[in-house]
Amino acid sequence: MLSALMFCMTLCSGAVAQSWQADLSRDAAYLAGDVAYPGLGMRFTCHARAPEHGNVIDSIWFESTIAPPSQFLIGFSDPLVPLGPLYRDDLTLFVGQTGYRLPRVSWNELNSGWETLVGVSDRMFAALPNATRLVLQVGNTQAWELPVNGLATSLAQAQAHCTTAWQGAVPAPDLRRMAERFAASNCSDFFTLGPQAIRTANIDGDGIPDIVLDYNAITCDNDNKRPGVCGASLCSVDIFLSRTFAKTGQPEQLLGMSAELVPLSNGNQAVATSGNLSICQSTEPCAFYWYWDGHSFTQLQQ
Repeated sequence: MLSALMFCMTLCSGAVAQSWQADLSRDAAYLAGDVAYPGLGMRFTCHARAPEHGNVIDSIWFESTIAPPSQFLIGFSDPLVPLGPLYRDDLTLFVGQTGYRLPRVSWNELNSGWETLVGVSDRMFAALPNATRLVLQVGNTQAWELPVNGLATSLAQAQAHCTTAWQGAVPAPDLRRMAERFAASNCSDFFTLGPQAIRTANIDGDGIPDIVLDYNAITCDNDNKRPGVCGASLCSVDIFLSRTFAKTGQPEQLLGMSAELVPLSNGNQAVATSGNLSICQSTEPCAFYWYWDGHSFTQLQQ
């Protein structure tokens, strides 16, 4: 199975005096526990919202993928995992004699690295503190023997750093239920949701799912019309952000003929709204891309 095994090669040269290390940091927006081995090209990172709930845009983690509560982001860089397709499903981590296939890893252009998420209750993650041997199998052609010295202690430090904030987090409001209530209030309580009316998204980057409510995909049953927030051609798109709705009780709002979700390089999603002839100033259809900058939706310049 491991016929192509290469024991550390140049990545672990001089590893005798080195070990995994935990870097614990925080700012007004996030806590982070980052576990890495010098020169290895692999890391484990957890995040948690800071008690101050500061603006995400002011955070040192603003352009980073944020691991949701109770999960670690596992990152790899080239040459540990060679460049290739944007997604890989062929990474296996052997902890002792047991192999665990990692969830799909994706290439993050912004960070120039591979990323995947694993929960702290995952069997592989739970086995790491007791690992006496660690091997990363990449496809069928390459494998790396990884060091284990300092890994258990460093992971425990990072997890403890994030767990306090995870446990103290205020329960998030049920944003989908809130979106349904808003739809009902605009339709005198009777309405039909199209398949694209309510969608889960990752817009504000805090690890809690956001909700997009597109009134263009809703029909009011009482008069078989769109909700009152739809005009002759444009409908409102209500966006329920986890980091703002709990404070204001109101969704953020955009206008468009329809709404789509578009992935961004930092792991978040933008909202694309389509325009009509008067807005596009052209006979061709057009779209406007909006991302959350920590304060409001900002149009992404193409």
